[in-house]
Amino acid sequence: MNYKEESLVTIGIGALCTTDYGILNPSLIRPDAMILMADTLGSTDTDSTESLHKLFVGHDLFAVSADNVQVAAEVFTATDERLAALNEPRTHGSIWRTLSEVATGVRAERFRAEVIATKYNYMLPNPLMLPPPEHARMMEEFREYPLGCQMVVGAFDQNGMALLYFIGNFENKFGIVHGIQFPGFMSIGAGYHNATMWLNYRSQRLGMNIKQSALHVYESMRFASSAPSVNEHIDALVATKGWHQEFSTRKDAALGSPISLRELRGLAKKFGPRATRSLATKAGVPLNPQSPKDGS
Repeated sequence: MNYKEESLVTIGIGALCTTDYGILNPSLIRPDAMILMADTLGSTDTDSTESLHKLFVGHDLFAVSADNVQVAAEVFTATDERLAALNEPRTHGSIWRTLSEVATGVRAERFRAEVIATKYNYMLPNPLMLPPPEHARMMEEFREYPLGCQMVVGAFDQNGMALLYFIGNFENKFGIVHGIQFPGFMSIGAGYHNATMWLNYRSQRLGMNIKQSALHVYESMRFASSAPSVNEHIDALVATKGWHQEFSTRKDAALGSPISLRELRGLAKKFGPRATRSLATKAGVPLNPQSPKDGS
């Protein structure tokens, strides 16, 4: 009865950032862009593939996933459809509520199909008619039953503000959908410890621009790839409201994209573990002279 998540064979990272290279007042920072990256390794008990794509693209909704990609796809597709049909403003509240309703609904349906229908089917369609000891045992199983996947979900509200969410379990926290607006990045999967450590080392924050943030996420992906269940192939995405660009190690970004893997490789080689402060300027305009140095 002790349900456990399957091995989180992947690395997925999401980070909020901004298109504005000239913000001088930190209080004015509103993230309006995001970077998502994931590796492409997928494994089962018997085989593996290097072509399992865990990056999802919808209508101003994006995600990377870990663990059971099929469950993640169910959550993402249903959420994207419901958000597209909203009859209310697309805000943090409506996005969070929709994600929570879909994720908890998918978890309940999986429990109904995989547990109730197999272990308690003799009392269907009304499991509440179970004898009290059996009903208590079923409810205990439901409390321990996992959703089956982890996800980092990025979305845009009606005003173009970028929002980030984590779907999964945080220790000592209720619920399975959590807002990650601060510090504005999240890592999941087998390599998340390494990735998070590097993002903290770089002092990644949501006021950094696309190029600087993309480099930090790319460096974190490379650092996380040292985990045995993560490969070096990358699916990546940069997005703003109403626009996105996908690129990967198999097909790089189109000409005109604000960042590409080819450029990221060059920047990673140039900066190594050194500070990336110079990327926070464009044409000599300081991003925020009072902010602390990153990666130093």
